[in-house]
Amino acid sequence: NGIMGIRQPPTGDPTLLQQLLRDREHINADVFSMCIADSGGHLAVGGPNTSYHRGEVKHLKMRLSGGFFNVQLTELSIAGSIATDFRNTIIDSGTTWTYFGSQPYQTIRRGIEDFC
Repeated sequence: NGIMGIRQPPTGDPTLLQQLLRDREHINADVFSMCIADSGGHLAVGGPNTSYHRGEVKHLKMRLSGGFFNVQLTELSIAGSIATDFRNTIIDSGTTWTYFGSQPYQTIRRGIEDFC
């Protein structure tokens, strides 16, 4: 269920995220964004908080598959290095591990090294 409990359970009580998204008095869109970093993180429900971002915020459609939120990641750009060729991408607040194929990994690593 992850650290933040966003994964939809097969049965039982709704998750915190599900409860927040049902609050139509305060939330008018089924949108959330999540950022987890060494210095903390943010969960925005109902739309992104643009003050946390340097550039344009893009929305991705998610699908629920096997109890996980999945997105179709097509491209990731870091410091001019553009990685493609992604497979299944799961949104998970409960792991610090990220797995990539060889090509995306090498491109992302090069982008991070160039940036730092």
